[in-house]
Amino acid sequence: MARRSRRRGSRLARTEDLLPPDWDTAELEIETRGMVFLIHTRVGVFSWERLDFGARILLDVMEIHPGERVLDLGCGYGVLGIVAARLAGPTGHVDLVDCNVVATRLAEENLAINGIANARVLISDCAQAVADQRYDVVLSNLPVNAGKQVVAQFLVDAHRLLRPGGRFYFAGPKAGGIQTWIKRAANLFGHAETLEIEKGYRAALALRGEGPPAEPDENYFRYRPITVEIGDQKLELISKPGIFSWDRLDEGTRLLLEHFQVEPRDVVLDVGCGYGVIGIVAAMRAPQGRVYMVDSNIIAVEAARRSVAHNQLSNVEVILGDGPAAIRDVLCDVVATNPPFHAGRDIDYSIAHRFIQQARPRLKRGGRFYLVCNQFIPYERIIEREFGRCEVIARTRGFKLLLARG
Repeated sequence: MARRSRRRGSRLARTEDLLPPDWDTAELEIETRGMVFLIHTRVGVFSWERLDFGARILLDVMEIHPGERVLDLGCGYGVLGIVAARLAGPTGHVDLVDCNVVATRLAEENLAINGIANARVLISDCAQAVADQRYDVVLSNLPVNAGKQVVAQFLVDAHRLLRPGGRFYFAGPKAGGIQTWIKRAANLFGHAETLEIEKGYRAALALRGEGPPAEPDENYFRYRPITVEIGDQKLELISKPGIFSWDRLDEGTRLLLEHFQVEPRDVVLDVGCGYGVIGIVAAMRAPQGRVYMVDSNIIAVEAARRSVAHNQLSNVEVILGDGPAAIRDVLCDVVATNPPFHAGRDIDYSIAHRFIQQARPRLKRGGRFYLVCNQFIPYERIIEREFGRCEVIARTRGFKLLLARG
């Protein structure tokens, strides 16, 4: 089967140059099964510059018949679900779910661009939002970078939501353990086989038997307290799998918390807040101030809200959104972030680029921008282009804390 993805309309910057891009969107033209689809993507979603090989080979192998009900689990910007909706026809239906609000907004946009009326998009932790539905087909380009517990729940959700005889098409890279996940699917479903191998990726099919549906992993979905120590301070926060460093305080964030300055009346923005540790420490240091915490992951936002409530803080607002631009008409004394630099298995600095670009307009004159990152990442150049000056104010063996002023 022929399928091709092609970028259009944007000059793509080289991420290895670490120069701030003068764009943050791309347009992909996907040709498959004699049809052409126009797909808008942008910074903040997996494989935004090009169609991932996992999705490519799933487009090759997936069989969707007219009238079928399909679930695109972890839909990203929606390619698999959009093609499936066209194949299922007007009597079929497709649900697309993802935990990332940037992804779900793009998927909705791409449904409209391609004239797809028999599909809907839902933001969801795994398949929680469609737990009462049943499907003929489940599709998933497995999010192996999200952690083993997330991928395991994807397999359970696929088994649980498929009708007997239903088909689960899934893919992933060898480096992400796809062969192990194919074996796990075979144990769960009773049958799973590899359908295609390309460039280190495998696409597989598992068939749903007649037995009872798999039970969801209650341990995965359970929000639970974790204790973190910052110097002499001990905090209890709420977290769960599906969030970066969900069960411990990562060393980069620890470095930031040990050195960033927050005054009692400061307005603070925590960008990419996760379960909320930076924002909560800031709120405790600024009891007469205000703290805004932003994350694009619905799982992280729910954990952060629970962490705020658990610590009985009233000067915090947690927002599901995309970076510093998620808050409008607010100027901050402090913006702090520990930005992600991986997109799936690849290193991608674009999210941090965007955070840096959007942070400058959110700062008051003289306000402080803190960014913690691995030692090997030269974000100083990007920050200097936006702020004029950047200094390293603290280091560990693996991390450095950067400061710029508005």
